[in-house]
Amino acid sequence: YDTYFYKVFKVYTQLWKFQQENRQKLVESGLKRWEIGEIASRIGQLYFGQYMRTSEANFLSESYIFYEAILTREYFKDGLHQDVNLASKQLRFLARFLTVCLVLNRREMVYQLVNQLKMLLDECKRTFQETDFKEWKLVIQEIVKFSELTLDTFRMLQTLEWEPSGSFYQSSVGPTIVTGSGVTQNGVSGHSRVNQDITDPTLPPNPRKAILFRPCVTHFLAVLGTVSEELPSDGILLIYLSA
Repeated sequence: YDTYFYKVFKVYTQLWKFQQENRQKLVESGLKRWEIGEIASRIGQLYFGQYMRTSEANFLSESYIFYEAILTREYFKDGLHQDVNLASKQLRFLARFLTVCLVLNRREMVYQLVNQLKMLLDECKRTFQETDFKEWKLVIQEIVKFSELTLDTFRMLQTLEWEPSGSFYQSSVGPTIVTGSGVTQNGVSGHSRVNQDITDPTLPPNPRKAILFRPCVTHFLAVLGTVSEELPSDGILLIYLSA
């Protein structure tokens, strides 16, 4: 998986850098703002997916930076209420950004995004009456419930992540991109400060985690089976139930 991740990530970050260096020419040739936002959203999604597999907090921070840039620069705003496909992209982006904010416990941003999601969904239902948005209404309901997770759940989530010691922890400016030999600095312009992870040889790798909120039995068993299958012979599985 990691090999494919780095290959895909390298392609997207090279594409991102290319559009930054040639923005004016690309816009004159017909490049749309939502297409730029789509690239940034894919990169943020890749970062979050890698965080879910490795539990490395720097991937989560990078995902947040890309999603926040999309939100503040309003890449999907133009033509949002005329194109149902563009509206769907904005809905998916808001839902993904919400997930990142929930894991980071950014409650104020969560409430802001939930309100935006509600308003956009109401507008879409009025504008695109022939389209069924019932599933998105359910998504909003689940997000509101998920945002009310107990503090012990967040404590368990963060407790199971190793953090580098002081001598192995340093700050950097801007998000990272992957090169053939690893991770280097580049990407979204701006001055967002994030933590660059430097491997601490005294610590074991972070464990893989799965957070399930009121899952059905089949979903729970499916996740349990997948995690158990990937568990090494000398590994253990911790199941924490918050009730």
